[in-house]
Amino acid sequence: MADMETVVPICGALDDDSKLDAGNQNQSIEKINEDFEQENIDGNDSGKNEKPKVVKDFLKGSKTDIKKLKREHRHSKKRNDEDGDSFPITKSVTKAVIPAAGFGTRFLPATKALPKEMLPIVNIPSIQHIVQECVDSGITDILIILGRGKSSIENHFDKSVELENELRSAKKAEYLKMVQKISKMANITYIRQKEMRGSGWAVHYAKTFVGDDPFLVLFGDDVMYTTPSQRPVSAQLVEAYKQTGKSILGVQKIMGEDIRKYGVVIPGKQEGRYSEVTGILEKPDASVELPSRLTSLGRFLLTPDIFKILEHTPKGKGNEIFLTDAMTIQAKKGGVCAYEFEGRRYDIGDRQGFLEAQVEFGLRDPALHDGFANYLKKIKVDEIK
Repeated sequence: MADMETVVPICGALDDDSKLDAGNQNQSIEKINEDFEQENIDGNDSGKNEKPKVVKDFLKGSKTDIKKLKREHRHSKKRNDEDGDSFPITKSVTKAVIPAAGFGTRFLPATKALPKEMLPIVNIPSIQHIVQECVDSGITDILIILGRGKSSIENHFDKSVELENELRSAKKAEYLKMVQKISKMANITYIRQKEMRGSGWAVHYAKTFVGDDPFLVLFGDDVMYTTPSQRPVSAQLVEAYKQTGKSILGVQKIMGEDIRKYGVVIPGKQEGRYSEVTGILEKPDASVELPSRLTSLGRFLLTPDIFKILEHTPKGKGNEIFLTDAMTIQAKKGGVCAYEFEGRRYDIGDRQGFLEAQVEFGLRDPALHDGFANYLKKIKVDEIK
């Protein structure tokens, strides 16, 4: 594992006199938008196995100048100003956004009346796992973006006076402590998303909540498990931001064709777990040559300039606005770094991934491990019909 405490020149911040020249390498957001409207970032209609011109431009003439990035890294350390006073360059990360407005169609009919985020992994709703990851990563304020029919998420994190009184009367102290802890996990705010128009559209709802602060985005389909010796995935991204001062894309390598279900990184220079991001291909079809195996997996740390970019991001597949398309524009300015995080990721929006999570989290539960493990050993898979 790369030492995150050391300077990371690959994704280091630019000094003011090192920023890319706007007339040469750094196109304006407006110009990029024109390019996007002329040529879809996801591929061309010809069906040829060839990257679109916009992607070629990312790879060819618009990369961040690595020599300029190798200047002294100012974002992970304190520096002296003209008066000799020291101050940190990056802001603390205390806010997180959890988009949870989707219909959960892959889990119908269960999600007809129950939010998919409330489907339990053993006995804990999946969204509670995600909130816990935030809390364990130092987050104090969380915005959950809801859709219609998802009030049970609010109820879950609210105080339940009647239930607490019942548990107290029944002298069930362990359960009482459990439910009280849930309502005190973090300062949680809710907002309703009125239309389903893509991941970027959802994140833009957080603009007022975020203000001028960096923030985490955690998508509800991705539950992460890290061992006691590993930091939570979101904490890893926070540290990567402190090292670089840039938006951080949480990635892992995916082999096989499943990679085409996700956003694939177009990498520049790479060092250890860090990669310069020059673009992101969202759900590339079979005709597109994959630029890497680095895949975006539901964890982002974003700088607040992403909101202005989202307002100018062209619509992609399905007439939706993708967060990864906005980050591609941000990457054009040298503002995005990918970090290959440690941990086991479960795609619980997929039935296979959901079942894998059930089995493995069940085996991690000390109260269930022995009995459940013995049951699994006795199963004769070929005889189950």
